[in-house]
Amino acid sequence: MLSENVTKIPSFSMSNMGSVENVVLSTNVTSLEEKAFANNSALKQVAIYDSTTQIHDKAFSSCSNVKLLVEKD
Repeated sequence: MLSENVTKIPSFSMSNMGSVENVVLSTNVTSLEEKAFANNSALKQVAIYDSTTQIHDKAFSSCSNVKLLVEKD
């Protein structure tokens, strides 16, 4: 899980994470920027909350197996 202080995932900040399969974002994250999670072929699941209201259409570029799990705040 990321720090509670994180409010956005900037471009390329979570890209090329190797074998990471699951990521859990805090309720404070409101934005996933362009290619934030790019090039993570092992990534299977990203858990976000409904407070994440901005997801760039290329936030998960080259992540063919990823699924978003949306939780209520």
